[in-house]
Amino acid sequence: MDFEIAPEYQEMRETTRRFVVEVLRPAEKIVEEKQFIDAVMHRELVSEAKRYGVWNAFIPEKWGGAGITDLLPRTLIREELGATSYVLRSYVDNGMFNLDTATEYQRERYLLPALEGEKRSFAGITEPDAGSDNGAMKTTARKEGDEWIINGTKHYISGVDTSDFGVIYAMTDTSKGKHGGIGAFIVEKGMPGFTVGPRQVMMGHRGFNQSVLYFDDCRVPAENMLGDSGGGLRQFLTMIVGARMKVAAEALGAAQYAWDLGVEYAKQREVLGTKLIEKQGIQWMLIDAMIALQGARLLAYEGSWKADQGKDIRVEASMAKLQCTEVAFKVIDTALQVHGGAGYTEDLPLARLLRDMRGARIYEGANELQRYIISKALWGVGQ
Repeated sequence: MDFEIAPEYQEMRETTRRFVVEVLRPAEKIVEEKQFIDAVMHRELVSEAKRYGVWNAFIPEKWGGAGITDLLPRTLIREELGATSYVLRSYVDNGMFNLDTATEYQRERYLLPALEGEKRSFAGITEPDAGSDNGAMKTTARKEGDEWIINGTKHYISGVDTSDFGVIYAMTDTSKGKHGGIGAFIVEKGMPGFTVGPRQVMMGHRGFNQSVLYFDDCRVPAENMLGDSGGGLRQFLTMIVGARMKVAAEALGAAQYAWDLGVEYAKQREVLGTKLIEKQGIQWMLIDAMIALQGARLLAYEGSWKADQGKDIRVEASMAKLQCTEVAFKVIDTALQVHGGAGYTEDLPLARLLRDMRGARIYEGANELQRYIISKALWGVGQ
């Protein structure tokens, strides 16, 4: 296995690191305090991302992106993004759509403006009774003339408050369920029958707010369906492997950032006449964290490399997502412990990193689901 990437990708990685340090990191406290990215700040961040050349880094060139489509360079670049807040990463890692399967109308009206930063979007799949088990989805869509009528409730939907439209997944054929009975629909905010409910206050991910969505006979034009009426979940599952690798890479970046802070603090902080870094107990804490982090990193790199060789990495993605987020949480906690009381304050980013990483062990499939996927692949069973 070769984990080297092309020089142009390495250059993008270094540029991304500078963008994180010079542009995104100064914005972190503002986002944490306001818990919101307003239109003015959004335009400024989009403008800066374009100026640095990192905007839409992973979008194909034919759609105006940088064209980094191989997974290994994506993983390496996403490590750099993990060192900033969840919501700010989207100013490099933007785009959750497959433009090749969208119609010309859908691309022109919704998707391309989103990629230009002119519109913002969200995805709605999770429901009160359907999280990891998409087959339990109760939101329905029935065809009536040239419209689809959607009824149901979604929750924990991120970014709705600042978005213009979203992709909503709904059951189109209950007899088929998740095996060909779920469709995906572009729904604009303001469409009759679509109501954004209360904000759901979360432990972390400040600035990327979650909301409840209500659909009460929401009429959506038939031309807003993405793909065919039963292909919605298939589209989602195609993206989920990449999404899990994305979570893994970002977890590595967050953990590395925290570890670096811990080492830097231990070199400066003096207790009982000696630097913390000179104390064996602290040394072992940091060394154990470093070893665990490197092991998780190799797991993510291997899965990324295999994907670029054309291999199916569904299991590797689950392994990487599981291990990287579990290890990252422990590494961040170790760095916080090294800092003592200072680490527990909001003056440092460690509290935010820990809060956000706790969420990473749940979204894109809880880590218990990843264990189920792995056990099913290994032994054909898992409950």
